[in-house]
Formats: sequence, structure tokens, C-alpha cells
Amino acid sequence: EGESFIPVTELVVSRLNKRPPIHLLWLLYCLSSNQMIHSKIYSTDILNTLMQIATYEIFQKCDSRPLVKVLTPCIRILGNLCAGPCGADVSLHLVRHQDFPPILTSLLSTNYSSLCQETVWWLGNIVNNENLQVQEEFVELELMEKLENPAFQAIARLDPYAVSN
Repeated sequence: EGESFIPVTELVVSRLNKRPPIHLLWLLYCLSSNQMIHSKIYSTDILNTLMQIATYEIFQKCDSRPLVKVLTPCIRILGNLCAGPCGADVSLHLVRHQDFPPILTSLLSTNYSSLCQETVWWLGNIVNNENLQVQEEFVELELMEKLENPAFQAIARLDPYAVSN
């Protein structure tokens, strides 16, 4: 079933760069919904490219507003890969990435509720990874301490009843 998507997946992945056309990101997101082709999508180059896109959109461009239509597919791709068969490797790579904490903190704190919601989902896929090494790395890098308050605040904004007493 997923084999028919392999040629298009390989083509899309080969064309992904730091400033890809938006439609390419959305197409890669759609493809990442099929776990059978995650092995064709997952590479450290792809993960680093998606993180570079996020870093640029959030911190480096002149306009202080992140471009939601660029960040949304990036976050969804990363979330899908973290939840898939390569999830442990993807999660380990991401939590070790130097820009991971500031990217997540910024996305969890954004006023764009859709980005905030996607980020909570992405973070949940990493935190709930059953791989012991992912869990240990998350603790060793003190990511829970760094992300707990922004995540709590994000959830409180998205669903006030979820955190009420």
C-alpha cells in the first residue's frame, strides 16, 4: 500500500531545502502520515532542514510573526515522525538539537493557537516515547524543567478545563 508512494516521497525529500516551496512541505506532511514510508522520509538531513526552517521562521527573519503556513507542516512532519517506527531515533536527534528547547518554548508561547496545539501534540509524541534512551536523554538535558511551564501554560490557554482543579 505505501510502496506506491515511495517514488514521490524520494522526489519530495530530494528537493527539500532551507527555503522550500510551501506546497512541498504540505506534500511531505501528507506523506509522513503513512508510517510505512517513514524510513524514506527520516534522515538527519531532513530533520535538520525542518529545524532550520523553524529556527528561521521563529527567530531570524525580519518579520517577527512566524509564518503559520510554513511552520504547521514542519511541526506536523516532526510530530508524525516522532510517533512512527523511527520515532526513537527521530526523538533522540531532536532533543539533542541545540535549537530544540528555544523552538518549542517559542511555539508553546505563541498566540497562534493552531501552532501551539500542534506543538503540544509534537511534544507529547516525544515525551510519551517508550524508548528508555529517549526518556533518559530528556531528563539528562533537563528538558522537562525547561519545557514544563511553557507546556502547562499552552495547555491552559488551549483548554482551561484541562488544568483546572
